Amino acid sequence: MSMNDNYEITEITQMMGDNTRMKNDVNQAAGMVRSMFNDKYVAPITRAIAQQNKKARKNPCKEARLLEAMKPFMAEHQHHGINQALEALFMIETLQGLKTSLPVPTRSQAQISAAGHDPSVHHDGIYEVDQDCLGRGGMQHNMLPLLFAMLAMRNK
Repeated sequence: MSMNDNYEITEITQMMGDNTRMKNDVNQAAGMVRSMFNDKYVAPITRAIAQQNKKARKNPCKEARLLEAMKPFMAEHQHHGINQALEALFMIETLQGLKTSLPVPTRSQAQISAAGHDPSVHHDGIYEVDQDCLGRGGMQHNMLPLLFAMLAMRNK
């Protein structure tokens, strides 16, 4: 072993023994993943929720209009309950708007049946990544957008 090899081994050993450096690297990597996930998934869903909620409030359903029309004829202490009911109606309208605006998944049950099996699953059980669907969404039957909607509206 040369002197240079010993120096590299010593440097690597010190680097592996320095937990602070490794923790910082892991935290930086985790921050990058969080940021990417937020930019790619959370932010667009949050924007869609805000747009649907704005649309629901701008064009309220007939039940919401009725509740608003009843408020002047009710005691002031009952307005809080009416406002909560209105918020619930706006949430329902927002969720319904999101559900109808999300794209429909492209792989149909007929395609799977025609092939005799799901062609996206390889013989070893590993799923193939459908490059064509990346970025299209296809989460209409997934509860994740609804969960994001409820969380985003709850944290207002």
